[in-house]
Amino acid sequence: LDPAAASLIAPLLDYAHYRFNFDFDSARRALDKVRPSGEWVDAINQLRAEVSDTDRHMRLAEVVHAAAARYQIGLYADFLTQVVRFEENLLRFLCLQHGVRFRSRQHTIDDDGPYLDRAWLQQQPFILSRDRDPSRDLPVDRSVLRELIDHLSDPTDPRRKQLLNDIDRLGELVKRRNELTHNLAGVQKVGLARAFAGQKALDTAADGIVPHLKQLYEQVCNRPLPPFPYQHINRLLEQLLRS
Repeated sequence: LDPAAASLIAPLLDYAHYRFNFDFDSARRALDKVRPSGEWVDAINQLRAEVSDTDRHMRLAEVVHAAAARYQIGLYADFLTQVVRFEENLLRFLCLQHGVRFRSRQHTIDDDGPYLDRAWLQQQPFILSRDRDPSRDLPVDRSVLRELIDHLSDPTDPRRKQLLNDIDRLGELVKRRNELTHNLAGVQKVGLARAFAGQKALDTAADGIVPHLKQLYEQVCNRPLPPFPYQHINRLLEQLLRS
């Protein structure tokens, strides 16, 4: 084994571990420690760059990749968690595109904040069904975000109905994930399939969930989903081990 290649294996495994868990700062630092040379320079620099600009588009794409990775290895309960994470953050992203303002627990404006900004909400021509006490903060959850999109999006836009229908297709998967937190039941592929495609679906219907997430990402973000990173990492590790 080439010593230069051998020195990259442990940092690359650390990088994959941190990225798999959305710890992008640690993933970047894992590769900052190495000095690749020769044929490995471009690949390592590319992986480092992928976790250096962690804007909302990148993080949302990472959730799709995280869901795909967990589905591929049969971690179906963890897969459902990523589906829920994707759906709620996609709705939040749509809300941000429509100018919704969120705030933190410290009362500062925060795009990832757990509350709607009361001042912004009071300026709107609608009242949310959950907003029963204007003297109290309104916590954000998927149902609040979904209702906001109904109020804010253009009902005359033919793409609007299709997009919302496509998002709502994830609803039964979200319910399935929420049920798992209240019982000790397991998760089977056929259960995913039926939550996504109906009670008569075969287990292979579950294979359509990740492509559906990819489609939603590209519709909302108006850009292609970046390539799946873990296949590239595995291929690079194989090359290092063979060098």
